[in-house]
Amino acid sequence: MARPGGIFVPLILAFSVFLFAQESLLVVINEFGQGKGGNGEWVELLVVGTGPCSTVDLRNWVLRDYQGDAFGGVYVKFATIEVWRAVPAGTLIVIYNAGDTGNLPGSLSKLS
Repeated sequence: MARPGGIFVPLILAFSVFLFAQESLLVVINEFGQGKGGNGEWVELLVVGTGPCSTVDLRNWVLRDYQGDAFGGVYVKFATIEVWRAVPAGTLIVIYNAGDTGNLPGSLSKLS
């Protein structure tokens, strides 16, 4: 996942374009970092939903790096499991570079 320049700037731009194309913003990129030398990259997503008591179904959502080939690149996909079915507004989701999982708690190393 580590490439010169990192993947998260193009990834964030592609995700932002997708979000702004929607009628209502359900999830926004709250914060991101590239780490040193392409390792330690991360992105923090904030679930905003349609209001303070709303939920968002994130099952099968994809966060993709469209750098280079529009159909290739690196991506993460939210699993089709119950935990992603009704994510409450206000939830923060942090996604880390898979190449740097040695420092992560076990629950943060996968999206399932």
